[in-house]
Order: sequence, then structure tokens, then C-alpha cells
Amino acid sequence: MIPTALSVILSCMTSAAYHIANNGNDVRTASEVQNPSTPWRSFAPLAKVVLQPGDSILLRRGDTFRGTLSLKGLRGNRDAPIVIGSYGPRPEKPVISGTVVLNHWTAGASGIWSSPLPSSWGPVARLLVDSIPQTAARLPATGWFPIRKPQGDSSFSGDTLPAGAWAGAWVHLKSQTWNLDARRIGGLDPSRRISLRPKANGTLQQGWGWFVSGVPSALSGPGQWAWDSTGSRVLWRPKAGQN
Repeated sequence: MIPTALSVILSCMTSAAYHIANNGNDVRTASEVQNPSTPWRSFAPLAKVVLQPGDSILLRRGDTFRGTLSLKGLRGNRDAPIVIGSYGPRPEKPVISGTVVLNHWTAGASGIWSSPLPSSWGPVARLLVDSIPQTAARLPATGWFPIRKPQGDSSFSGDTLPAGAWAGAWVHLKSQTWNLDARRIGGLDPSRRISLRPKANGTLQQGWGWFVSGVPSALSGPGQWAWDSTGSRVLWRPKAGQN
């Protein structure tokens, strides 16, 4: 008789379906969004939900969802998987996009525009304008600075580097004929000597090339952009005709 009782209990268990749509509202409760007419608007409320075997996340067809869908501690199994699906009458599939639209640009000095972004979204990996990727900030804008006064695989003179906030910037340099290293600026002393963190893959050679990127100070030409982690904003220097 025990197996029969267990089968009755299991057959009565129901799974949850969490509906999300562009016209939703994130203040709704987990119970309310079981109804497709009262969905959430974003993925954010899912952070407080412990998904159980058989549960589903349903995105409305035809909608675009911006941000990251990150699910942790999943408890699905082969017989009762956790499903990410869709709902609604429209034929278009829902889209999950890792991009956000920046609508609040402000003009600044030297032709550089800025747009705020919540710190939770950073760091930014790419900026697209009219679906065209812009160039990540680098100095010099083209070509290379020559390596001067190298010391082994750990430092060289950065006397060609102008004044600026270079802490945490990336240095891209040739340490071997077939290799391009990417290292953080570990230190910049008063003599403008750059220390690499970690060390390069090989002994640095006089006259070989390097450039710097990854910080707003590296903005050096039209079409470049940078993420300003201190101000939680995106910086962009448009080319002529871009707006």
C-alpha cells in the first residue's frame, strides 16, 4: 500500500511557471506571475526564486529582454527538468540580449560624450552604434610605442605615456616574435617606469612595440569608447557625422 500512497502524492505535485514580458511589473509576487496576464518585466526577481524540478521560465514571444539570465542552484533532473520557454500568440521567438540601450548622452570636453549606466551592469565589454562595434580606447590610436629601457620581463620606460589615470590599464606588448602579451600596469613610478602584472612571457626587447588600453585616459581618436568604472559611465568619442 505504501507505493500506491506515494504515487498519489507525487501526482498531486504541481510545477511553477514564471512569466516575463516587456509590459510586466517586477513588484509582482512569484504567485502573481504564474498568470501570463500578470508577468514580471525583467529577470531580476528570479534572483529570489528557488527553482524546483519541473518549474519553467516563460518569456513572451516577440519581446526582447535585456540583461543577463543567471540561474544558480538549479534542482532540475532528467524526469522533471527546469525549462526556459516561451508563451503568447505571436510567432516571433523571444530574444535575450546582453546589450542595453543608452539614451542619456551628455556632451563633454574634447568631443567626448558620456552616458550613465548602473554600476551593476559594468564592466562594459562592447559599445555598438547603429549595430556597428566601436573601437575600444587605445593609445596610440594606431601603431605602437617603442619599448625603451627594458628590464628583463617585468618593466620598461613609459616616458612616452602622457599624464593620466593609468592605474589598472592594460598594456599590450610584444615579448616574443609570435606572441602579444596583455598585462596590467602594476605600477608607474615617478620616472614613468611601467611595471607589469604579471610579468611578460619573455624578455622585453628594446624597440619592440606596445600600446595601452582599458581606461578613459586611453581615448585617443574618433570612434573610440571606454568604460569609466569610477563614474559608472560609458565614454565615447564619435567620428565626424556620428550622432
